[in-house]
Amino acid sequence: MRLNDLINEAFNLVSVKGILRNLDNDERKIYNRIRKQEDGKLFKKKLDPFLLRVANEMVTKGLLSRRKTPQGELYFMCKGRRKTVWN
Repeated sequence: MRLNDLINEAFNLVSVKGILRNLDNDERKIYNRIRKQEDGKLFKKKLDPFLLRVANEMVTKGLLSRRKTPQGELYFMCKGRRKTVWN
């Protein structure tokens, strides 16, 4: 295994309630977008249909939470936190 592969694999790990979960590339893209948002929210209207389906699957897996604003807008937030694992 090359160093670059090891680093990429380590940055795909998320800890949710003490359990490490591995993110695939699509999940990592959504997770990174939420982390970069100033308020930590990714609104449904900013996602294309494919990424919206991935985000909904991440809610089912327990990686994201789905919430509503008082105005009724749907958004996603990260439940876990990124982990870097070095052996």
